Amino acid sequence: MPTASPFPQQPGPRVGLVVNPLGRRATRAREVLTTALAAIGAPAPQVRTTTSASPGADQARRFLAEGVDLVVVAGGDGTVREVAAALVGSGVPLAVLPTGTANIVARNLRLPRRDLRRAVTVALGGAEVRLDVGQVRMRRAGARSDPGPSDVSVFLVMAGIGRDAYTVAATGVRLKRRLGWLAYFAAGIRQALQAPIPMVVDLDGRTRETRTWTVLFGNLPRVPGGITVFPQARPDDGLLETLEVPLRSPFDWLAVACTGLFRQTHRVSALVYGRTGRAHITPRGPLPVQLDGDVIPDVVDLEVEVLAGALLVRSAADPSRIGRTRRVRVLD
Repeated sequence: MPTASPFPQQPGPRVGLVVNPLGRRATRAREVLTTALAAIGAPAPQVRTTTSASPGADQARRFLAEGVDLVVVAGGDGTVREVAAALVGSGVPLAVLPTGTANIVARNLRLPRRDLRRAVTVALGGAEVRLDVGQVRMRRAGARSDPGPSDVSVFLVMAGIGRDAYTVAATGVRLKRRLGWLAYFAAGIRQALQAPIPMVVDLDGRTRETRTWTVLFGNLPRVPGGITVFPQARPDDGLLETLEVPLRSPFDWLAVACTGLFRQTHRVSALVYGRTGRAHITPRGPLPVQLDGDVIPDVVDLEVEVLAGALLVRSAADPSRIGRTRRVRVLD
């Protein structure tokens, strides 16, 4: 028996809103969206709030079952990632009202991050673009040999295994709220001079052993602070960018920092770039993995692949400009 829709029979898009109540502007985002929908004669959004036990995917699945036309997220990168996981392959677009701390996804989509009215305008009237999605399968220490459903997740911007994930894990909530994206740099200093980690890396069937500070997989170019980690990344090319950081001395960090902060283009031996559609990482011991800033500890086996064009998002820029262009054109 079909699920009864909670939306009244009125013209206009049927919108489901997933709200993270911990966001600094969560209540304001709901108010602005509701006002904008009323102005175009559409029904008010159906609203579902996230909890620590249900951080967004379940709410999005319920909206899909009810036949919404658009799912809007008011939250940070973790909430966006959870909702995106539920929308992959559905054909229902995702729109983002950035109310988190880092808002990495919003930065790459060139969404207005300070003006919620403009962000709502993009959410309701922006162009729909089709993005690739990174999918990961993880096996954690002490778990069964084959990953189950709970061990499969996605990322939109970046995934990393190793000291990059240690850095994200060490970034406290209070520090994030006080310093914003600078909190990640403060935590990173403590990991900077740690030794590289032995791993077996397989990219598209080419397997080798290496020692690296981290292995990163990127779908979008930029991280907070304006740093472009993957300058060649395109979110619609069916491939993921890869980056290994086989640091050998403190001097390597100086070259890495100059490359990131000053956008230098010369080659740095401590930055090894590549591209892949599928990867398999086996560290010598359990390591944390970070997915768009969410950390999963004690991973002993990591598989990564790209789901080409799997997610529709509302944006003010076409895919060739996402993550790169400075200006956002809000659609009227």
